Amino acid sequence: MATVLLTTAVAFTAVACLLLWLTVRTLHHLAERSVRPWLVLDIDTDGAGVPTVTVTNVGRGPALDAELTVAFDEHDPEPPDPQRPPRLPQRFHAARVVAPGGQVRFLPPGDASTGHLAPSALAAWVRAIELTGTATDLEARPVAIHDRLDDPFRRVQAARAASGAADGPSSVGWPPPGDRHTSDHLRAR
Repeated sequence: MATVLLTTAVAFTAVACLLLWLTVRTLHHLAERSVRPWLVLDIDTDGAGVPTVTVTNVGRGPALDAELTVAFDEHDPEPPDPQRPPRLPQRFHAARVVAPGGQVRFLPPGDASTGHLAPSALAAWVRAIELTGTATDLEARPVAIHDRLDDPFRRVQAARAASGAADGPSSVGWPPPGDRHTSDHLRAR
């Protein structure tokens, strides 16, 4: 009888230790996520209808000492367009802090005076936008930043066409309701 009681006590102790270890591990993971920044790409249009690339911190913690690079991956033109810039430029930004909910805005490539910022022109040029960079969280842990939007300006152009808006000033925003890239990330969390 004493052996059965001792075996039962050891089994209960082992199960309790396992449950305690799982609880501590889960709490540690939740605490780590509570201070972790999460930077994502999005497209917004201003009042003049010019699309801007927006990097938003949808995480719960600030991104400290953030170094961001936004690269525009271009379509191969068929046939080659002599009016088109030879390579799409990258945009760089360094910020001491990108607070939760904070945004950093980048203009897309092109020249506003020649119409290169119109969604139709950008849809023909830009195949994807890629965000890369580094930052640190509140506990000074390094955070690698990476996000990508495929054919973002074709999606802008399609949303504008579906609403009957032409390139230029309009009240049509991007993205259409329910199609916001940032909200996709928030739902995935």
